[in-house]
Amino acid sequence: MDIRNIRNQAINLYQQGKSIQEINKQTGIPLSSDTIEKWIHEEHINGYKSVIFYLDKKQKREPNSDKRKEILLELKQKLKDILEIVPDDVDMQIKLMYTYINLSEVEQAKNVGYMLFEKNNSNPLLNGLSIIEEKLGNYDKSIEFIEQILSTEPDNEFYKNKLQRLQNRNEHSDKDKLYAQIATLERNTKKLIEKKINELATSNQKIDQEQINVDIHKEVYGKVRILADKILEKYPDEVIAKEKLIKSLYIIGEYDTARTKGEEFLPTLDKDEIIIWYMAKIEYTLGNFNEEKAYLEKFLKVTHKAAPIQIQKRLSRVNSILKRQEEKLKEEQQKQEQLENLTEEDREIWINNIQKRFKDNGNISVDYLDEKINEARNYPNYAKSLVSLLDMKSMITEDYENELQTLQDYLDTEYSISREDYKYISDAISRTRKYHNIKQSYDSCPNCNLDDYAGR
Repeated sequence: MDIRNIRNQAINLYQQGKSIQEINKQTGIPLSSDTIEKWIHEEHINGYKSVIFYLDKKQKREPNSDKRKEILLELKQKLKDILEIVPDDVDMQIKLMYTYINLSEVEQAKNVGYMLFEKNNSNPLLNGLSIIEEKLGNYDKSIEFIEQILSTEPDNEFYKNKLQRLQNRNEHSDKDKLYAQIATLERNTKKLIEKKINELATSNQKIDQEQINVDIHKEVYGKVRILADKILEKYPDEVIAKEKLIKSLYIIGEYDTARTKGEEFLPTLDKDEIIIWYMAKIEYTLGNFNEEKAYLEKFLKVTHKAAPIQIQKRLSRVNSILKRQEEKLKEEQQKQEQLENLTEEDREIWINNIQKRFKDNGNISVDYLDEKINEARNYPNYAKSLVSLLDMKSMITEDYENELQTLQDYLDTEYSISREDYKYISDAISRTRKYHNIKQSYDSCPNCNLDDYAGR
């Protein structure tokens, strides 16, 4: 038996309350309670670490920013939990630092990182501190940490490239560079579309220009969204970055997030035509026409230019949609009121017309009767209509078992049923079952008058 199996066996026996003597006898080696308790403690810690490593990998693979944030928040809590048990675990402390970084909780990351730096200078820690200082705009300090790493790993291409990037950033405004990247992405959108079309044409593949246009814009503005977020992270009052973020979120299809951000920005940018316009487009896409109308009207109030024809046309179209919706709602309300006022007399006339059609027209369909069974809910005394319609249906299909089952299901599942309806349905079940039994007995008697005999 290997040590792992001995360890597991000893832990299981110990947790079962076995004495140390019994444990030593069964495992075949001398152990102490302290050793086993230490093993249990290690197993507890390893369980935490397994979850932490799994969450860490999962968040790295998750492309959706909102879902990734949820994973990171769970990872942060698990790291805090394990550090309550083993507060001096450096690896877990470094992971917590990186988790704070990924959550943009830079000050918390900085506190953890510099506390560790007093007694540790591993490359992962130094790299984390470099990231923190970069996010804070302290490029000189960020460069110092990377140079410290390169003093021990002078040929590491990753850190050499990172040092070059930091030095370049230090020479130019970070904000201006991010805006330049956004401008380059937007400027190259048309070229990317043309390139994609040419690639498909060269390989004789089907070209869907509209879909290509959508896909390329989503790809481009997915990157613009990231850049706008980076600008706002450091410069939260940047108006252009806010406009680019709303536009990007709309184009990549994250409408709810776009709306939330727009509502967050508008109190201080209530005359920003770009944000108002995209808020109108978002509400249109989500089918919220009243909200869209409000934004379009707001746009017309704040614009300093002549009212754009595009806005006027859209507002006119929205007003037409809202008018049709209002008319439809009135029709539905009137219809509902009519249904609510139906009487037993109305029901009898309705069911008599169906029975007359059934007698006069032998090819009435089962689908028609199923439709009428649903319609019967609009009238009072549904139980009576149900029995009458099922009787007609059974005469067509000769499937009396189905009729019996349908009636029984009604008794079993109907939320509220009166005593009279319960008795009416029960009597119908008895009558149908009796008729069904008689019919089975007389199937071989073609000259017998079954309807007269059964009293149907």
